[in-house]
Amino acid sequence: MELGEQITKYYDARTPHQKRLEIKNYLDAYIRQKDSVFTLIDHLKRSTSFYVSLFSYNAIEAIINQKWHVFCDQEKITIKTEIMNMIFCDSLKLNTIVVSHLCEILAKIGLHEYNKTFQDFFLIIDQLLNPEIP
Repeated sequence: MELGEQITKYYDARTPHQKRLEIKNYLDAYIRQKDSVFTLIDHLKRSTSFYVSLFSYNAIEAIINQKWHVFCDQEKITIKTEIMNMIFCDSLKLNTIVVSHLCEILAKIGLHEYNKTFQDFFLIIDQLLNPEIP
């Protein structure tokens, strides 16, 4: 079963408890995979399912909180770029809740990196708070 199907089944009220535990174990193992943050970002960009989006941004946030220090510089740049592109370029396509959580994730990245490599952090936050209206 594909990730989206697993997540939908996990949140379905008709799913038996034992099956839900199996799916939870599968999803936990999925998150622990080395490149899961990149596939989760991809799912977040492409999915129209609220449940897939919910799972994806929560998992991305958890991965960043727990493993940010393990990512190499190039991976960090890729993650930040993808998230910023979703906020600034794709925000009209995404659910407003998702965009809000992406801003939260970006802020957490900023907390991890501020004064080291993410010096534009406050500039980006200012842009988010004061968008130019066309």
